[in-house]
This record gives sequence, structure tokens and C-alpha cells, in this order.
Amino acid sequence: MAAVELRDLLHYPFLPEAQKILASRGISVAGLSKTNPGRNYLDKAAERVVYSIDGKETYPSDTSGDNISDIVTYVLARVLVSCTKDKRTVERFVRAEAKRVFGYLRQEQNQTIKARVCAEFGISLDATRLTVLQYVEMAANIREEKWRLINREVEGGYVKISADELEILLSEKIRAHLGSSLPLA
Repeated sequence: MAAVELRDLLHYPFLPEAQKILASRGISVAGLSKTNPGRNYLDKAAERVVYSIDGKETYPSDTSGDNISDIVTYVLARVLVSCTKDKRTVERFVRAEAKRVFGYLRQEQNQTIKARVCAEFGISLDATRLTVLQYVEMAANIREEKWRLINREVEGGYVKISADELEILLSEKIRAHLGSSLPLA
């Protein structure tokens, strides 16, 4: 698979490649608070958290030309949310970030990055079926009756899904993935 470009990582800051870019530039959370640009990132991260708590539209991408701002503010926002030690705040942040990521993914024209993001979650872009285990894991928090396993077509250990259903399940998988590592220890 082709390498993921920096511009792609701005929309998908949870990918391991994003963390590698920060490390390669010598950017650390501890070091950010000691610099003016770092304090600006902290302010933007706080704004990102407020957006998620207030239920506003998703936090807008940085348009200032700073090519790593969205990655840094994502990392710092995770730290800030974790410091609240409030489960509801963490959940709101996770939902807002998942909505943001899924919005980008839905509009993504680059099939390589789309496939890379899906691969991060162990899903193929063109999946028409999921293993029962994958399906149950992804649909666990969806409350509509049609998503219950008993109401699905299961054959040979696989659950059949449509392209639209794959998008919904992927959205849930993104939310679960982002939430699985919060709050930070």
C-alpha cells in the first residue's frame, strides 16, 4: 500500500503514521506548553474540546496553512479531555471526533487513504459481509431492531451487509476505536 501523505493525516490523526510525524519533528506534549506555537495549539485543542462538549458542528479543519495543527490539537484535546475525568465529556468528545473523521472518510476521493483507514479497523472498503464476531462488535451500540443479529442474514459465519450498512458500522467502529484509549492513563 502507498505511503500516507501528511495532508491525509490531518483528517485521520489517530493513524499511527500521524504520531510518527510528530515524533520525527521532535514534537512532544510536554514540550508544547513551553513555546508560543505550543500554547496556540493548546488553545485550539481547548476549543476543539468545547466544540464537542457543546454539541456544535464538528470542529473545523485548520485553514491557516499550519500543516500539522489538526494532528497536534487532536493529541492535546485527548489529553485535556482525559484530565476532566468525566465520562460524559470523554464520550461527547469521542462522538464528535468520530463524526468528524467519518465525514472526511465519506467525502474522501483518495481510495488509497480510504482503504488505509478501513484497514486500521480491519475492514475492507468493498466488504459485503463481516464475520459474526466483527458484526456483533461493530453493531453492539446500535439500538434499531434491524441491527440485532437475529434479524440479519447469516451464512457460514458471516453477516451480509450493504454498502450503506458498512458505512454505519464503520462509523461505530471509528467511535469505539477512538474511545477505547480514553481517558488516557
